[in-house]
Amino acid sequence: MKIIKKSQLRRIRSILILNSKRSHLKKENEINNQIIEGELKGENENKINECFTDNLLELDVPSLQKTDGYYRLEYLHDYTQTFATIRANTNSTDEYQKLVWVSNKEILIDGYWINLVNKNSYTDNDGYAYTVLGVWEEFLGDTVTVYCGYKDMCLDYIDSLKVIIE
Repeated sequence: MKIIKKSQLRRIRSILILNSKRSHLKKENEINNQIIEGELKGENENKINECFTDNLLELDVPSLQKTDGYYRLEYLHDYTQTFATIRANTNSTDEYQKLVWVSNKEILIDGYWINLVNKNSYTDNDGYAYTVLGVWEEFLGDTVTVYCGYKDMCLDYIDSLKVIIE
């Protein structure tokens, strides 16, 4: 896991909470109903609520070289944008996870600030999710930090990686 500033962590957590609430609402309602039914029957008086998971969050960019903790993306000057696919391993193979993505850089297009990564993706059957980083010439020489996170029934997961645009 990477070190993240408190202000960035608060923003990421609020995005995660909003999106995880939407994606897990049905499951949470089922659990709440079971707890309420159990309490009405007197079954939950001394039970401890336990949670076990093998989930994790590890980000990488398989198509880019990583040196000294930074990925390096060579900007293609013959094109308007250059792209790289970022992969997130959650190890969640028993249920789908909705991941939230955000970068520390944006670009102003037609009066709208556009983030450099797609904001959401879902895991596949193997527990992987993907997003695309798209950069413009204006970002040459910059280091873009991409944050990703999700929340399962046990924990919040947050990770980040850095990409130098060359």
